[in-house]
Amino acid sequence: MTKLFLIFVIKDTYDEFKSRMDNKSWPIYNHTANRKKIKSGDKIVFYNAGVGNKNILGVAEIASKVKQKDGTTDYAVSLDKIDIWKKPALMKPIVVDLDFIENNQQWGRYMQGGVIRISEKDFKTIISNN
Repeated sequence: MTKLFLIFVIKDTYDEFKSRMDNKSWPIYNHTANRKKIKSGDKIVFYNAGVGNKNILGVAEIASKVKQKDGTTDYAVSLDKIDIWKKPALMKPIVVDLDFIENNQQWGRYMQGGVIRISEKDFKTIISNN
């Protein structure tokens, strides 16, 4: 199977992000884009959205298939090989180099949806910003 390259978007506080990293788990909601395509071995970048953020926090690898949470309609994936960057990297300076962003003036709209599928080239461009 082909490995996917994804951006996981969080708009919550850094404490929420840290909690997810400590638990090595990321929530995937019922209507999240690309939910059914996510699998073990996929590579992810963590992006912190919202006012005052808009930066890349680190990378990880998916360690499990998407599993439904008990008693809910929501899901989660386990994370492995987590690398939280000591200094978050700003996204804005590299948007001109990313193929999935078609309008550099409105790049924020491409960062919506919880899980964004990107190319391996874009993934490498993002992580080289660390």
